[in-house]
Amino acid sequence: MKTGKQILCFFLALALILGLLPATVQSVRAVEADQSATEPLVDLKAVDHSDDVYIAMETEEPAQVPEADSSQEEKTLYKFSFSFSVPNANATVFVGDEDMGTSFEVEEGSDVTFRIVARGYKVGVLLFGGRPFQPNADGSYTVTNVRSNCSFTVMLAKAEGGGQKLPSAAQTRR
Repeated sequence: MKTGKQILCFFLALALILGLLPATVQSVRAVEADQSATEPLVDLKAVDHSDDVYIAMETEEPAQVPEADSSQEEKTLYKFSFSFSVPNANATVFVGDEDMGTSFEVEEGSDVTFRIVARGYKVGVLLFGGRPFQPNADGSYTVTNVRSNCSFTVMLAKAEGGGQKLPSAAQTRR
């Protein structure tokens, strides 16, 4: 009984003799299923579409099919923006130990805890949506399950004794 390689060679030779294939056909080495994936594989590539001729060419690597990358999904971001009642207070917002300035973006559905720092001032009232927003026990503020842009108005009051200090790493991790 003839093997698959012998039958393939017979048909290629017959097609060449009959003029069905151009004389520049490259040799093809078939790979058995149990051989290593790093050995050349047969890869069909279109060469001449006008004659519908296809030639098998050797490649060193198997074709890679890109996988769907879930990390590239677009995440909705919402903006947190802060305005201050004292424009020259040099106030800023900290998320953890990171100084975020007066605006930053957060992902939809996230929980955000932040601190407001203004040297020489203290937060009198934080308005969120025109209503007073209550601080946590440690003086930070938390917005849970963010689903829209958030705009805050910070009403600052002159602090006695120098105002709020910058939060230390231990204070922000509580």
